[in-house]
Amino acid sequence: CSFVSGILAAVVCAPCVGPLLGSVTGLLLTLDTFFALLLAGTIGFGLAFPFLLLAVFPKLAALLPKPGKWMESFKQLMGFFLLAAVLFLLNTIGGLSGKGAMVAVLFGLLLVGAGAWIYGRWSLPTRGTFVRTLAMVFGLFFLIAGTWYGAAASKSAYDQMVSGTGNSMAK
Repeated sequence: CSFVSGILAAVVCAPCVGPLLGSVTGLLLTLDTFFALLLAGTIGFGLAFPFLLLAVFPKLAALLPKPGKWMESFKQLMGFFLLAAVLFLLNTIGGLSGKGAMVAVLFGLLLVGAGAWIYGRWSLPTRGTFVRTLAMVFGLFFLIAGTWYGAAASKSAYDQMVSGTGNSMAK
């Protein structure tokens, strides 16, 4: 169970550390098996170290901040860092694939955001079953449509740029 939790933690944190670990992942693919496993194990150890530290010294848990209203502000502050990571990635997409791909990804994100908003607004337990089901269907539709459109349109813009058939606006 702990092994699966570790895998889940790595998958969940991957989007947050992806901009930082992208080059390391590329390096892992080029290394010999021993060194690749050593590097991946070192990254895993770094992820697990805080938990290991608390397991070895349980009294340190008393030093951790207590839950409260401050967590909401902290969550919102971290949201701005996540938005900064999105800007970094969109800048990279724009530089590699052109303006058209960046706009396509932004439109896809708009659709995903609309789906999340619909789901969050109308799928509350206080709503009726029909409204909750409808919110789930529309939210899922927007999520899938936004993801598909953003990925397909940015790939198309990239392919046009690489082949040289794209217009100057997309570059």
